[in-house]
Amino acid sequence: EAYLAERPEKYRDATRELFHFVNKRAGGLEPREVGKWGHIGWGDDGNNWYLVGICARATGALLYVPAPILDPYDDLLRSHRTGLTCVKLSRIGTIDENVLDDIVSKAFKPASEQRQGVGKDYAERAASKEHLESFDEYLAGKPEKVHGTARKLYDMIKGKIGEEAYAYDSHVLGFGKRDDGWFKICMAARAGGVMLYTSGEILDDHSDLIKKSWRTGQGCLKLSKWEQLPEEVIEDIVDRTLAE
Repeated sequence: EAYLAERPEKYRDATRELFHFVNKRAGGLEPREVGKWGHIGWGDDGNNWYLVGICARATGALLYVPAPILDPYDDLLRSHRTGLTCVKLSRIGTIDENVLDDIVSKAFKPASEQRQGVGKDYAERAASKEHLESFDEYLAGKPEKVHGTARKLYDMIKGKIGEEAYAYDSHVLGFGKRDDGWFKICMAARAGGVMLYTSGEILDDHSDLIKKSWRTGQGCLKLSKWEQLPEEVIEDIVDRTLAE
């Protein structure tokens, strides 16, 4: 309740419901606050992060689990996903409870088993994706208000990678490939803005400029407009992400 008292009132009930829903399935794992962005997490993924996380935001109660767990339900969750690993709920009933139960339960598999499976799944999914045929066609299905920012970010990343993006799904574009088979960097044009997927550590280094409301996850930055940050800051985030 002390945590909720510091969060937007509109979605406190939804966050409270989500907290109890996840906690009931956590197998005795104690919830804890993680990072400095208001996340509550259960378990440890072996990389100093959680297995399942939630966060109360002005836009809703957010649930964080690995993307391969969410992907099979993409048709059901498409309007609720704000990133690869994030689902936004205005209330628990927003998503079928059986689906939500399956998502959370899968995320609470033993850490070693889950991460091994997830890593393999990420690589397999990335390997099966084709290069984007047309960025103009990709943009045509997105709200016009995000077109300018999406194009500038796309041009910046493509210019540095030197090759076309991969279409991970109807929203997410991946660029380049890491040694583990996953993309070096990802972006997505969504109704709420253009998402840039990087790492929490890189974003933390620019916390003096990046507002909490611009982060929809540990390593996800939402750009509502290109001028939101100095271009050299966006470029630094991109360069450092590609170098990881």
